[in-house]
Amino acid sequence: MSNPSPQVPEGEASTSVCRPKTSMASTSRRQRRERRFRRYLSAGRLVRAQALLQRHPGLDVDAGQPPPLHRACARHDAPALCLLLRLGADPAHQDRHGDTALHAAARQGPDGEFAWWGTRS
Repeated sequence: MSNPSPQVPEGEASTSVCRPKTSMASTSRRQRRERRFRRYLSAGRLVRAQALLQRHPGLDVDAGQPPPLHRACARHDAPALCLLLRLGADPAHQDRHGDTALHAAARQGPDGEFAWWGTRS
């Protein structure tokens, strides 16, 4: 009886091993999770956003255009702003135009106040 499996020389055996593409797969998975994190923030589902980040601590809270902190400032979303700062978002992070979250808040004009800043005199 003959052996049905072909004999592979020793030097070639290591090249035929299939390696998983972890770097590309993990990058796209991370990007999908970061998009989901931004969707949760935009929808006001802050508990879900925080839980996602706790399950996957390697996610970048500053990822995206515009960054989540910029969007929270522009939308006057104080709860999302507080959550992002607590989770480690960088207030000095710049978007693709070189603007920080302070620029996004300043564009809202004098009537653009956060509720927790107090009332005007």
